[in-house]
Amino acid sequence: MRKIYVIGVLFVFILLMSCSDKGGVLSHDDFVSLLVDIHKGEAYTDINFRDFRMDSARAAYKQSILAKHGITQEEFDTTMVWYGMHIEDYLEVYDDVIAELEKEVANSNASLNASLSLIGDSVNTWTESSYYVINKKSPSQFLTFYLEKDENWEPGDSYTWQMKTFNRLSPAKWTMVIAYEDKTAEYKSEEIADDGWTKMTMVIDSLRTPVALYGYAEFNIHNDEEIYVDSVSLIRNRVTELDYRRRFNQRRFNFGIDSQKKLDDEKSGLRERMLARAKADPQR
Repeated sequence: MRKIYVIGVLFVFILLMSCSDKGGVLSHDDFVSLLVDIHKGEAYTDINFRDFRMDSARAAYKQSILAKHGITQEEFDTTMVWYGMHIEDYLEVYDDVIAELEKEVANSNASLNASLSLIGDSVNTWTESSYYVINKKSPSQFLTFYLEKDENWEPGDSYTWQMKTFNRLSPAKWTMVIAYEDKTAEYKSEEIADDGWTKMTMVIDSLRTPVALYGYAEFNIHNDEEIYVDSVSLIRNRVTELDYRRRFNQRRFNFGIDSQKKLDDEKSGLRERMLARAKADPQR
């Protein structure tokens, strides 16, 4: 009986020692670095779920993250067990993981703002997911965006909203609106005719001050229909003569009253100026 008691005490002692010993367990900093990459990887697979629908694909992607850090699955499991028995250490690790992820998000936003400030460039200002699956169970059957004017906007900038749709049976419609400081707005609204690539361009009036650019696409889902929307982008281009002419396809309203006549008059005036220029220089 005494022998059994001694063996039991030794077993408990070895168990306690194994729980406190950090042999084979990642250090605080190494574990933080690994978990940051794992969380980024999970976000990537969630966004690109059509490429990671199988559990085996997700597992392979996770293994590639472990391989990047030179860590085996056994070492990862051992580390998780140890930190699971040392909750205070685990919470300290996750505080640093969250801080690092927030830092990377802030740096990403700063890089986006820096890219938007480049002169004469084309920049994708779409900050949401570029891929959507829309069906009856979706929280919304709309895609929307809203951009407020900032120091990166220039007179005459154009914004092209484009996307690629698949498997669409029901009608769809999209609209873009530019709001100005003088309480007027210009808009363009069109049907999305067929599957495949489609795009819409809005051009800011170079003589007025914009306040915001916003838009929405509405998909009227029927029955078991499931629509795939891919490669969504909102490209800003600096003003060109060709793009600026497209502004005359935009309709204008003021406090809900359509002011299309003013826009038609402006278009007519442009035609008269172009004719006068052609008469003055027949070689043009």
